[in-house]
Amino acid sequence: FGPGPVYPPATVGPSDDPDGDGKNNLDEMISGTNPNDPLSYLRIMALSLPGQETSAVITFGNTAAGRLYNVESCTNLLAGDWVTIHTNIAGFDGTMWLADTQSPAPTRFYRIKLACP
Repeated sequence: FGPGPVYPPATVGPSDDPDGDGKNNLDEMISGTNPNDPLSYLRIMALSLPGQETSAVITFGNTAAGRLYNVESCTNLLAGDWVTIHTNIAGFDGTMWLADTQSPAPTRFYRIKLACP
């Protein structure tokens, strides 16, 4: 957390979640988000389905500089294989938008995998 006040017990351990955003301190350290800000955590924020566009657009944040992001999708959570649609996209401090140019499917699930180079 850096220099500052003495933090209350049960807020500074790797599995603690002082801001109550559902992401523990270790996850926030790895993703480069702020463990004291309940709005700062890595997540898919929106998905725009193809209409006039030729592909779905996945919006996710809070991305961070010095991190690499991989976007994967599958059409069946129980029996499907995850397919990588974007590999090692360099992060920056903010929100990222990436297109899924795969053929349309009736159902598609997405996940973001993070890598720290």
